[in-house]
Amino acid sequence: MLRFRHLAHVVIEAETPLAVGSGNKEYLTDSPILREANGLPIIHGTSLCGLIRSHFKQIDPENENDIFGYQDNDNADNSCGARLRISHAHIVDEQGKAVEGLITQKSAYLKQFDYLPMRQHCKINHRGAADVKAHGKFDTQVVFKGTRFKFSLEFLSDTQEEQQIWQNILNILSDPTFRLGGGTRKGFGHCKIVSNLSQARTFDLRKEMDDYLKIHSLNDNLQGNALQTSGELDKNWQKYVLKLTPENTWMFSCGFPDGEVDNTPVTEFTIKWNESGAYDKTSRDYYLVPATSLKGAIAHRVAFHYNISQENFADKIECMENHVGEKNAAVKMLFGCAKNSKDNIPGQRGNVILSDLFLEHLDPENNSKIFPHVALDRFTQAPIDGALFQEKVAVDLDGKQWRLEILVNTEAFSEPQIKESLEKALNDICSGLLPLGGSTMKGHGLFSGELQNV
Repeated sequence: MLRFRHLAHVVIEAETPLAVGSGNKEYLTDSPILREANGLPIIHGTSLCGLIRSHFKQIDPENENDIFGYQDNDNADNSCGARLRISHAHIVDEQGKAVEGLITQKSAYLKQFDYLPMRQHCKINHRGAADVKAHGKFDTQVVFKGTRFKFSLEFLSDTQEEQQIWQNILNILSDPTFRLGGGTRKGFGHCKIVSNLSQARTFDLRKEMDDYLKIHSLNDNLQGNALQTSGELDKNWQKYVLKLTPENTWMFSCGFPDGEVDNTPVTEFTIKWNESGAYDKTSRDYYLVPATSLKGAIAHRVAFHYNISQENFADKIECMENHVGEKNAAVKMLFGCAKNSKDNIPGQRGNVILSDLFLEHLDPENNSKIFPHVALDRFTQAPIDGALFQEKVAVDLDGKQWRLEILVNTEAFSEPQIKESLEKALNDICSGLLPLGGSTMKGHGLFSGELQNV
């Protein structure tokens, strides 16, 4: 029997919404989140295990099979079981307790998860417009930013010398590139460890067997130390920081009216917690800057700069469509591409990670302006009867600086022109040459700022 049990109870908080899908479809959404028997969101241990193993393989490939197990179909004697055990991640209630097992009645806090936000997506064609011919409209259900989950990690070892392996596993949880669920390249899945609510302890079964056997639940006190991690950005990743100040109004639209106007900025509910770890009832909606909106604008401008570097000009090539979108070499290396079995094109995961940005310093009710518009006849340029409409846009009267972090795997910089194209695109945002959001042709979405290469 292995002598030592390294055990940790980990509380994680969603820094951005999570898209832990069930793999099914429902009447109201194309991709519902995974729920347990109580109807509450849950993250399966297999998802956590696969993600941790993928990161561990980059750190210590020699010990991967020994820690996570291995099955040799040709020779069963070479197979071995896993020495790392991972539980499901259960949602944490308003009192900071993990919800395990069946509950008879949901609290007001838990009832909030009966109806979760829907993120609208649309496939974009080579012209940068909605690909209506390919029926590219779809949506994804997500779990609120600020939602907390709790799970356990247990590592079995026979010597204290393997303490470093255990610490490496814990450090993975605070790695900036550690993202849970789906849509990790769309701004979802960024989590942080809540250190003051997470514990770790090593049990020596020769001396502490009774204490170890008393641990039955995620809510049991390990009588251990606060979880300590030192996750750092891998040397293969590069971080860019955009410090932006809005020059005027902006519009990241939700596409729906609000009873007052015909089109409004997108907002989303965010969960807050107080210092004691209890739910903060002042939690509310905030302005949202979706990472997908940023990604689309940056990818389109990267293609522009890369085509200039390759002298792919419209008057010199037969088909511009072959040099934009996923067919552009720089865009494909940075942002990946979808699998296309018909054309025998394998899918490629993106090398750029962005996160949704929530403007928590702004109150949507007091930081907005309404603009009236009227549609014009394209021939006479006269107003069309009954075509009056209004849009509500966001405005930051204090002009507080935004901070956008972009992580890039340096494998994408296979050509120097790709890196140059990305940095030029980011500088275009800082100089106001590349506006962000919608209605940019109406003067919205201009920013000024600086680009930092960390």
